[in-house]
Amino acid sequence: MRDFDDLNKLLRYVEEQSAEVMENDVSHNVKQLQSQHVKTDVYDAYTGQDPYMDRRGYNGGLADTRNMIHTVTNTINGIELFIKNVTGGNESVYKTGATNPPDYLAGIIENGRNNGRYMTNKTGTQNQYLNARPFISNTIEELQNTLQHIDWYKRGMKRRGIDLE
Repeated sequence: MRDFDDLNKLLRYVEEQSAEVMENDVSHNVKQLQSQHVKTDVYDAYTGQDPYMDRRGYNGGLADTRNMIHTVTNTINGIELFIKNVTGGNESVYKTGATNPPDYLAGIIENGRNNGRYMTNKTGTQNQYLNARPFISNTIEELQNTLQHIDWYKRGMKRRGIDLE
């Protein structure tokens, strides 16, 4: 780490590095974890693949980290990372068209759907698609239980010359 002759300069440097770690390292890893939860909590929850649906998965679908946007914000208590999965609906699902903001697919999958489109399907397996599959809540719960995000933050800071141990 650089030498500092002023405590304020040191503090600014640590804040800048901290924001970079959140922006690059932590956000990347949280998105990867959410993608894993999409696979286990959403895709693996289906008993079979609907032959009328073309699942996009990691290529433009719910598990694609490119569909997860994030913001890093300095708050009075520190730095906050917010990740939003903005995947649109799948137009191949019975040719019903895509969902439009603010009704992103993530919210529909996370909370389930008990009315409107997709109430029935051609194979009679609609219940597995209508039930909530809380991949966002499960991602948050895993982070709270394992504190992985703190390890990712500490490793990122250490790579930038700031050892927090």
